[in-house]
Order: sequence, then C-alpha cells, then structure tokens
Amino acid sequence: MVKNNHNAYILKNHGALSLGPNPERAMHNVLLLEKCALTYILALCTDKEVKKVPLAIREIAFAKLRKDQKKMSAE
Repeated sequence: MVKNNHNAYILKNHGALSLGPNPERAMHNVLLLEKCALTYILALCTDKEVKKVPLAIREIAFAKLRKDQKKMSAE
C-alpha cells in the first residue's frame, strides 16, 4: 500500500506508475510526469549543472497543481 501520497513513481527498469482516485486523474498525473521528465531532459541538454528548482517557482507550480486538483475534484 502506498502511504506517502505521491501520485507517480518511476520504477527502475520497469517504467512509470501513475495513481489517481479515478482514471481521469491518473491520466492527468501521467501527463504531468511527462512534462516534468521533458523539463529535466531539456535542462540536462544545457550542459550546465541541474539544480533544484527555486522555491518561488515551485510555489507557483504547486499553486497551479492545487487549483487543477480542486477543479478535477469538483467535476
């Protein structure tokens, strides 16, 4: 049983696992994971050290995610 409230996992040598309370939310989480992976790959292509995303940017992203989550819960 998953107890840490994460909604996606990358399983070594197996791929990704996405979770959600319904199929629509699980699909939303798959798309979010893909966007994060693409962002990471693009950051690696800069040939610069990839660092943690600044707190202000994380807060903006998390606020959008919370808004999307509320919207999906209301549907």
